[in-house]
Amino acid sequence: MTRIDTWLATRRASGFALKKYEPCLHRFAEFAAARGADHVRAETAIAWALLMATPGQRHRHFQRVVQLARYLPAEDPRHEIPPDC
Repeated sequence: MTRIDTWLATRRASGFALKKYEPCLHRFAEFAAARGADHVRAETAIAWALLMATPGQRHRHFQRVVQLARYLPAEDPRHEIPPDC
């Protein structure tokens, strides 16, 4: 189970569906891995979000990474929390 899956399971146990989050966050992880990153970095999250077609999509995708990133430093402080917009 990846850290993304653990976070999703925790949130789902609290009553959140997060159906659109799972594929989105896994695509972000693939993008980050292709760039050689194994931790969330603000620069990577911004670069990934900028690939989306519309401002609304960019905002939603970026916010999903921010929400995940708020959880991850508890397990590994090398993760960055991108600035919330």
